[in-house]
This record gives sequence, C-alpha cells and structure tokens, in this order.
Amino acid sequence: MLDCATPVQGPGNYRALKIALKTVKTCTENRLLELSQKIIEIVAIRLDAFKKSQDECNILNVTSVTIEYYTIRVYLAWLQGRLDIAEHLFSQIPDTIPIQKQKGLCELCYRIGSSTLGDHQYNTSAKWLQRALDTYHHDGTNDDKEALQYAKVLVLHASVRANLHLEGSDCQDRLTRSLQALRKVTDF
Repeated sequence: MLDCATPVQGPGNYRALKIALKTVKTCTENRLLELSQKIIEIVAIRLDAFKKSQDECNILNVTSVTIEYYTIRVYLAWLQGRLDIAEHLFSQIPDTIPIQKQKGLCELCYRIGSSTLGDHQYNTSAKWLQRALDTYHHDGTNDDKEALQYAKVLVLHASVRANLHLEGSDCQDRLTRSLQALRKVTDF
C-alpha cells in the first residue's frame, strides 16, 4: 500500500515515510514482528530513494526520518533476539541527534539495558545504559525537567547495578561516574 500511496520521489514521500514508520512502531509494540519486518523493508527502499532525491533544504527531514528508521530497526532487532544486529544498526544512527529524537533513543537504550540487566547480561546492559546516558542531553523547558530527573535516576541506578557485576578499569570508571552523577541528581 505504501507504494501506491505516493511516488517514491515527490512531495508526499516524506509524509508517507512518517506514516509508515508510525505503522511499523505500532506493529512492533504489539509484537507483530513479521508484519513490522515487511513494512520496514519497504521503508528502507523508500528512505534510500528519499535520501538521494533530497536537496540541502530538506536535510532536517532526512536526518529526522533516518534516526527514527534506525531507532525502530534497533528496537525490532532487539525484540527478535538479535542484539548483534541491534548493535550494528545503532552504529548507523547519526552522531548529531535533534532534541526531539533524543528522548526516544534514550528510552530505547534504557529499555534494552534494563532488560539485559534482568537477564544477567551485565556487560551488554552496561553498554546500552551508557548509551542511554550519552544520548539524552536536556535542552528543553522546565516543564519536563522533573521527568528528565526521574528518567536519569532510573538509568543511573541501573548502570550502577550493571557495573557492580563487572571487573576492569573501564567498568570501575563507569561505576564511579554513575555513582557521582546519581549523588548529584539525588542531592546526597
């Protein structure tokens, strides 16, 4: 249906990609993984064409859709039990992330880190939780400051728990930084 909605090159392609990505996200959240996989394959083809056909004025649209695409792909790969693919797809996410996309990516990294912590995969958990901390930088309004503080406490707490089970100087450094940040956030 996506192919019939709008031509691959044209003004409606961006809107079609956004709708398709919302559809994939909904299907993925409802564990319709096969359907999600089929839709995301079509989105990949359209996204590639979209990147090639865009001029510099629409670079923000391309970046936004690309980040959303890879975030959903990481989530889908993780739900399919393919952390190796999730790792690779995460590496494809652009380094510069718009503020409105940071929160979603941070939440995904936390979700993966928290889940792997529950499965006693401490090294993997520490890596994804560190990504959550590195991803989200608050530049928003004071309205969401309290929500950010709460989320940061959750991520830091999980990071401390994961790093307590690991050995090595890198792990100890992460543990120390997480504990210091946790003390600072909770005002102890």
